[in-house]
Amino acid sequence: MARKRHARHADYGRFVRQFQEDTEWILDGQPLSHLYKQKKAGDRCSLCWDANSRMPTDPDCPECYGTGFYGGYDYAGLYHVGIVRREKVTTFEEEGYVAFESGIVGFAVHTFPVETGDFLIAPNATQYIENASLYEGVVWRLEVGDRVEDVRFHGEPVRKSFDLDPKDPAHVIYRVSG
Repeated sequence: MARKRHARHADYGRFVRQFQEDTEWILDGQPLSHLYKQKKAGDRCSLCWDANSRMPTDPDCPECYGTGFYGGYDYAGLYHVGIVRREKVTTFEEEGYVAFESGIVGFAVHTFPVETGDFLIAPNATQYIENASLYEGVVWRLEVGDRVEDVRFHGEPVRKSFDLDPKDPAHVIYRVSG
């Protein structure tokens, strides 16, 4: 008697193949992006830090770039990051509905050390940014949005997914060395 293959095993095989293809696309098919980590500690900005409100007062501050900490960001290195434009999607998964708004999404291996407030200098972003042709020659800076998630399979992290917000070339983060 032939053994019946469990549907979960078929799903697992499909997932593994898709994960391998996605990882190959991220690591081999995408140019390197520079990651800058937003400072969360250190010397407070001498120009715009308000000790009473415990907040920076100038989002365009030339000393802290609106972060409240001197220097604003630390360079973290080069990483392969896949960038795509996602249109509004709603899907149903075992855990419930998942809804994504339109926007730019980044994907990286699950060990990618990205958090909300960090930013990327991404040479492969131009094709996903509306009206990018108005800014010829710009190497875009994309701020990491509020959604930073580990994509998990059977409880294990397999990939990082995060929203990206392209900043206008007049934005203060274009003054950060890069």
